[in-house]
Amino acid sequence: MGYENVVVFPEGDEHWADQGYKLWTIEDITEPDEAEVAEAEEAAEPSDIKEGEFPGSIDEDFFVELMETDPGSIRLIDVRDEDEFSRGHLPQAERMNVDEIRANMDEFDDEKPIVLICATGARSGEAYFTFQDQRPELDVYYLDANVSYGEDGSFEIE
Repeated sequence: MGYENVVVFPEGDEHWADQGYKLWTIEDITEPDEAEVAEAEEAAEPSDIKEGEFPGSIDEDFFVELMETDPGSIRLIDVRDEDEFSRGHLPQAERMNVDEIRANMDEFDDEKPIVLICATGARSGEAYFTFQDQRPELDVYYLDANVSYGEDGSFEIE
């Protein structure tokens, strides 16, 4: 799937939180509480990005339309590995895997919304939550879909 450097934290959730790391549960990504929604609404300016079914995701149809009409309005980051990227990618996408995003987190700015893509939504979702942990002030979305890329710069959402 493209995940690298994955380990199990043997002491469990409580000790993980004691170390200052954020814990994510299914409730965190499906139903934010009212305080979080209010805080997010106050912190970020409204975006023209149409959100998808899950928090942080971009609507698939909106993404297709955006790529057809105004791809320069976003910073598009493809989080797949170099081999996958070389076999086909969107022309405006820059390639940066999740580890590279973490290493370069301070270099991201808020000039444009950031949209993260991959082949299935798993790695782009992981990258999205990395941004949420480290740079929550940025306007970031991920495409939660199965996507195939052509050598000619085309793509298809399955």
